[in-house]
Amino acid sequence: MMIERFKAVRDSVKENSLLAGVLEDYKKYYQDLIESKRAQAEALMLLRDYLESMEQAIDLSDAQMAYLKQERTETIDRLQDVRKEMERLLDETESRQRYQRQTY
Repeated sequence: MMIERFKAVRDSVKENSLLAGVLEDYKKYYQDLIESKRAQAEALMLLRDYLESMEQAIDLSDAQMAYLKQERTETIDRLQDVRKEMERLLDETESRQRYQRQTY
């Protein structure tokens, strides 16, 4: 939904220069969102590494080991989702930058 609004504002800037500030706000929003996703990915990687080290360092029961493995798998899945979202945002950002270079 936000990307559609961004595209509408981006296209309207050509006709109404007053929207340039709104366009800059969208850029800032996406930059902040990308940075947030990077921090989230980093935290998930730390959690994944911690869970892996727990599996190796402690003598666990089979149930505890199964729980840790399940948690690690879910963490890796979340990490992959965050990375995909970050890649999508970066692609959109790159697309916006190419568009701006072409129009300005």
